[in-house]
Amino acid sequence: MKKYCILILFMFNISFIMSACKQGEEGHNHENNAGGDASEISEETTAEVNYDCGNCGMPSQEYPQFHSHIKTEADKEVWFCSTRCMFIATLKPQSIFKNPSEIKVMDYYDNKMIDAKSAFYVTGSDVPGPMGPDLIPHKDKEAAEAFMKEHKGKEIVSFDKVDMNLIKGLMK
Repeated sequence: MKKYCILILFMFNISFIMSACKQGEEGHNHENNAGGDASEISEETTAEVNYDCGNCGMPSQEYPQFHSHIKTEADKEVWFCSTRCMFIATLKPQSIFKNPSEIKVMDYYDNKMIDAKSAFYVTGSDVPGPMGPDLIPHKDKEAAEAFMKEHKGKEIVSFDKVDMNLIKGLMK
């Protein structure tokens, strides 16, 4: 009887380990985000979407009000936990996101994805993103102005005015 219990326990452990390994293979694809650096993300397309931030590795789906995403030329979706992380990934000199087919950010008030290039961003507000000070996107200038007044924002900028100096200035 003792031999059978040990055998059953052994088989249960093997089954559990195999199940955990299988879940690891089916879960997020961490190969494409080693170290959380967007410059290392492969252009290969995969069947699964990796929702971990393409810049810092944080799970973007845990911050739905702030997440953003880019579709690469190869039609691969890369998600980010915040607008700031998306800009950091795209502004790096070695970035693979030089010609994305789409860039979307989450509108703060409507909670809908909008085109990042037509959005207006408020800096210096009292609303932190998942990684701290952030650029808060809005679908139009009126919404950005209302947000700026309500949340003590410092400046409204357009997509093409965002550079690494502005990103670094958020941290001061």
